[in-house]
Order: sequence, then C-alpha cells, then structure tokens
Amino acid sequence: MSGFDGEALTAQALEQLQASVGRDPRDCSWGLFAWGDAPPACGGGVGAFQWFVSQEELMAFISEWSTPCFMTFDDEAEWRDQCERLRSILGGWNQESAAPLTALNAELKGLLQIDWIGGFADLRNSQDRFCLRVQGAFAEADPTGADDEEAWVEFLETYGL
Repeated sequence: MSGFDGEALTAQALEQLQASVGRDPRDCSWGLFAWGDAPPACGGGVGAFQWFVSQEELMAFISEWSTPCFMTFDDEAEWRDQCERLRSILGGWNQESAAPLTALNAELKGLLQIDWIGGFADLRNSQDRFCLRVQGAFAEADPTGADDEEAWVEFLETYGL
C-alpha cells in the first residue's frame, strides 16, 4: 500500500486554488486566468484570476495543483506523470509566444483552460487580446469612470464568475 490518497490530494489542490484566488495582485503580481472546461451543468465555463508571488510559484501551481482541482487521481504515479507532462510544456514557456499556452491547454482539455498568464501590470496595460477584453469589460463596469487601482482590483476579483 503506497499511502497515496487521491481525495486528500484534491482537497489540498482546492486549498491552493482558493488561496491563490484570494490574493491581492498588488502583492502577488504573477497571475493567470483559467476556467473550468466542463459542461455548464457541471460548473464549466466559470473562471477566475489567480495570483502568485513569483512566476516559479505560478508554474508550480499549474504543474502540480491545477489538475487535481478537477479530477481525482487513482495513484501517485498517474499524478506524477501528469505533473511531468505539464512541467515539460512549461519548460518552454515564453510569454511572447502562444505555442506553450496552446500546448498546455491541449494537455488540460476537459479539465481547465488557461486564457492568460502574466504580470498584474501587463493585464492593465497590454494590447494582448485577452487583456484588451478585460480592460474593455472594466471600462463598461466602472460607473464612476474613476479608473483607479482599487476599483480595478475589485473588478478582477469577480471577473469570470
């Protein structure tokens, strides 16, 4: 008996997910936006920003914790194989190229999909298609037109939910 507990792994992954969603992007400036890739009746399509202290912490979350949030592994070898496949894809990460994100989403199909990975400041200023979509949604949702950082952070807390 290996002592591996797939349900405990899932519970730990969900704790990691909840912690990252609750962080302030001004303090934890590396982020991602992901959504559940399941039918809507199963909660699919719901997304959220997650924030991390560093790019390394973000990549570790993706490779180790993202998949157990959406599935239970039967044994440790199965989970470790998945982690290694994701680490291999992330080893070629380049924010300027869509190829690694496309490969990552192909590996994660049916579990989750990641629309964006980057820095908090980039989200607010980038001309990337996803960033422009979020910026546009914020402009529509900001009735005061103040466009201040506090309102931006509050908006990001509920975007995609």
